[in-house]
Amino acid sequence: MLAQRYECQLGASGTWSVIDTFTGRVCEIGAHDVHRLRQGDAIEIVELLNIKSATPVTKH
Repeated sequence: MLAQRYECQLGASGTWSVIDTFTGRVCEIGAHDVHRLRQGDAIEIVELLNIKSATPVTKH
């Protein structure tokens, strides 16, 4: 089983962040940090990012 690249982390403010476990930093999508989320939103983003990061890239 592969290690999951992204995980949820509860912050001191009671909101959630998406953490890139490879870097230990808050995930960025575009120019936006993925933080200050509700738990359900953070979980959904983590699931989608982990699926995308586990999918091999194929060249045509």
